[in-house]
Amino acid sequence: MPLYNAPASSGGGGTDLDAAITINESGSDADFRVESSGNANMLIVDAGNNRVGVGTGTPSTSLEIQDGLTTTGAVLTLSTKEPSVVASDVLGQINFQAPLDTGLDSDLVGASIQALATATFSDTVNATALLFNTGASETANEKMRITSDGKVGIGTSTPVSLVEIQGGTSTAGAILTLSTKETSVVANDVLGQIHFQAPLDTGVDSDVVGAAIQALATDTFSDTVNATDLIFKTAASGTTSEKMRITSASTISMTSKLSLGVSGAAHTPANTLYVSHDGSDTNDGVMIVRADSTTSDGDLLGGIGFDSTDGNVPSSVLESSAFIASIATENHATTDKGGNLKFGVSLINEDDDTVSTIVANVGQPDTITASSGAAPTTHPGLNSRATTVVLGNGTYSPTIADSGVLVIFENANSTLALPSINNNTSAGVQFTVFNETASAISAKITVQNSATINGGAATALDDIDSFKAATFVCSGNNTWIRIG
Repeated sequence: MPLYNAPASSGGGGTDLDAAITINESGSDADFRVESSGNANMLIVDAGNNRVGVGTGTPSTSLEIQDGLTTTGAVLTLSTKEPSVVASDVLGQINFQAPLDTGLDSDLVGASIQALATATFSDTVNATALLFNTGASETANEKMRITSDGKVGIGTSTPVSLVEIQGGTSTAGAILTLSTKETSVVANDVLGQIHFQAPLDTGVDSDVVGAAIQALATDTFSDTVNATDLIFKTAASGTTSEKMRITSASTISMTSKLSLGVSGAAHTPANTLYVSHDGSDTNDGVMIVRADSTTSDGDLLGGIGFDSTDGNVPSSVLESSAFIASIATENHATTDKGGNLKFGVSLINEDDDTVSTIVANVGQPDTITASSGAAPTTHPGLNSRATTVVLGNGTYSPTIADSGVLVIFENANSTLALPSINNNTSAGVQFTVFNETASAISAKITVQNSATINGGAATALDDIDSFKAATFVCSGNNTWIRIG
């Protein structure tokens, strides 16, 4: 059976092949093979499997090219015949389409990979971009590009960074999605993460991840739950660890120090929160603002609470172990913004979730109206309740830090031991004693280191009549003054 049919020779010395040639016209399972000087399968048509091989006798696909060594592999070259290449000339292109399908769009190119010149070629220039084109209901057009300088643009032909994504609308923008293959997400599953590292540097720590951003599930996912925290990790030496977290409940937690400063200023925070400023308008401190368009007299404007995790951490600043808070002193408007400062503390043995006690006020007094008669005129200042010690049959020995305490004697044996002061820098330390017993007291004010009261022996000036008070003020080294 002939493998090819050709017209008879028109004369001369050989077969005339100027006409069309058909090889294996009958469709026999007979391979067509072309040898070269170094390859017995330079070209082969695998008739039984309908495949073509270049450099291989057993092609595994419709067309397979096998060549090269470890550093080159097989090479397929698409080249242009253009002798003077300029920007926007196509050097070569691979098209993907379904020409046998019916319909207007079906036989258009659905996708293509295109090599596009981006400058005029010369002895020193061959700038070329690789374009990836796809179509939906049209001829494939550019969706991604790798530029001649190695940048990748998705949705843009002029990426300005190593990777740039353009897309979306004014309300969405471009979206990069990292998703997990996990089909049943539970708490602590990682949905995706971004790593930052320098793998080409040398050293044990150099090539491990230096920073990361991680999306962590915090609950079992369901039709109504997709609770996820965003975790920010950094490292100093070794693997990364969590430094900041934005929770699904819209809270931000920090496990390290936070520095907020003047634009461009670099600071190593000296404490957990470090705020620097330049003193200018809009850059001169920290503001706590109540987000309310109808702030009324008595509303909390904001505060700072101090507490511990040893017990229940309060949900309100006013329930803290100690707090500083600001309260509106009138209904707020553009012409009214009155407010004061309140200092509060929790009493000893007081339970959690109990509003602390206000002990000092800075500003207008809370009561500014008269219970009868003409309205009073009030002025801002500092008012507070006295720190008080009620003493029975016992001795109270305060320290210098207790200065200002009011000591109430309720027993004939109540005794105040004034602290020892062996310096001149503690002048002004004072204690007031009120005798609430029914009789005068004597020898119940004691001193140390032979200190004097009003220049004489303490025993001569320690009597206090019934329902009378005396204040003892330090005026210097082991020297006290009695007032009253």
